Amino acid sequence: MRASCTALLLLIVAACAKPADEAAKSKSVADAKLSQATQDIIQLRRDCLQHEAMKGALPADWDELGRRRNDPWGNEYVLVLEDGRVDIYSAGPDGKYVTQDDIRAPE
Repeated sequence: MRASCTALLLLIVAACAKPADEAAKSKSVADAKLSQATQDIIQLRRDCLQHEAMKGALPADWDELGRRRNDPWGNEYVLVLEDGRVDIYSAGPDGKYVTQDDIRAPE
């Protein structure tokens, strides 16, 4: 009887721990994607500024820069050029542009 109670207790503990492990893995993957998107945006901004230094103007679009890149969620990064500034952002995890979870690199 004692052995079967111990086995049952171990099963209950294992079942309770599994969702916590999955949640931790999910958060870790989400954090990695956010970090990757930020790093991508920083590099794309550098590429735009290098283009400006070499050609005298910022690229008008991704084609002029010679590269396109999708964010970790599969959506194309958005390039906005305004008043000589470069703004690049990702639609973020929800895949919708101009929402709260959009990702922009720090200036």
